[in-house]
Amino acid sequence: MRTLIASIDNSKKIQYGGKHVHQELLEKGLKELGVEVDYLYPNPITLSKKTRIALSHPFSTLRHLISHTTDATLFISMVEANIREFRYFELDDYDIVHAHDSLAAISLPEHKNLIITLHGYLAKEMLDYNRFASPVESRRVYDHMLSIELQALSRASLVITVDNRLKNYVVNELGFSEKDIVVMQNAVDTTRFCPVSNEVKLKLREELDLPTDKTLVLVPRRLVPKNGVVYAAEAAKSLYKSSFFFVFVGDGPEKQRILNVVEGLDNVLLLPPVPNSKVQVYYQAADVVLVPSVTSNDVQEATSLSMLEGMACGKPVVCSNIGGMAEVVRDGVNGFLVEESSVESICEKLLYIRESPELIATIGKAARAYVEENHSYLQHAAKILSLYRKVLSETTDCGLHTSSNE
Repeated sequence: MRTLIASIDNSKKIQYGGKHVHQELLEKGLKELGVEVDYLYPNPITLSKKTRIALSHPFSTLRHLISHTTDATLFISMVEANIREFRYFELDDYDIVHAHDSLAAISLPEHKNLIITLHGYLAKEMLDYNRFASPVESRRVYDHMLSIELQALSRASLVITVDNRLKNYVVNELGFSEKDIVVMQNAVDTTRFCPVSNEVKLKLREELDLPTDKTLVLVPRRLVPKNGVVYAAEAAKSLYKSSFFFVFVGDGPEKQRILNVVEGLDNVLLLPPVPNSKVQVYYQAADVVLVPSVTSNDVQEATSLSMLEGMACGKPVVCSNIGGMAEVVRDGVNGFLVEESSVESICEKLLYIRESPELIATIGKAARAYVEENHSYLQHAAKILSLYRKVLSETTDCGLHTSSNE
């Protein structure tokens, strides 16, 4: 079997974020199972091309530089440039084409065995990740990206979503048939993300220049509204005198807001993004992994990679009770769930964890066992391979059927 993995995100050059890691682990797992795998990722838009786009929209570019907001025309031009960066690729020799976003799916020639994995809500997330000049501009971007989602899904033989809420979105809001959608939560590299002894944990803290006498809370999140990192910052402020130390790993548009919250605190360290190939030591050095995601623009966290990596390292994870996290974490069994947007709930749970070392050790073991059983990358690749074989056995020339037309 020959398979092509395609994505608008080049995980060979950028190793941050769950989607990038997912693509690399899937390629690794499929190859270990004997599948011939190629990949198609675009090269980043060159500075000269960005400059040409900017010069073709001078007023929009000037406004962006002054106010850090974007208008729809400039944004859509950048999206279209990204799509064009896909070099022409002949697909006839591939049994399966597996796209990992809607943009990649519409950039390629049509293929009878196209599978799409949806890692999020394309149109809604564009509003969460960017600041647009007005509600009218936001609506233009939303409508454009929604049309891309619909076009991509209409091409697919099968859609994989990473949690049930995303599946419901595709069925109930986009109008596609449930029979062509499979829910498959993300995977983690359990060989690198693994528990370590307390001795090794303290040694890692010394090497990373982190305190050895504090309860260390790791917040490995991109700083965007839906990740709710500002609530972790508020929790750090509230627990300033309670022997906790918070390590934030990530970057994004919420950074200044978070810096404003933690200004003057000496129990907080903000680090830039760390490549996934190196970030495991921060998990292993931590006592707790905090994933404080919130509902933003009707978008919720799916199967959080940060959550899975923390669980794989045998750490108690504290996650908001939303999205795919609520599907994985059993409160008080293999992790903890807290009310979203609640600093008080986060603080209460962290204090409880600090005072319950025996229970926490038990939960850490249960978390590791759960991930090994349900989320190892090789097991995940085997499930994907079974879907490839199913699609090949049922090959048709039509894509998904919209429920509204049936």
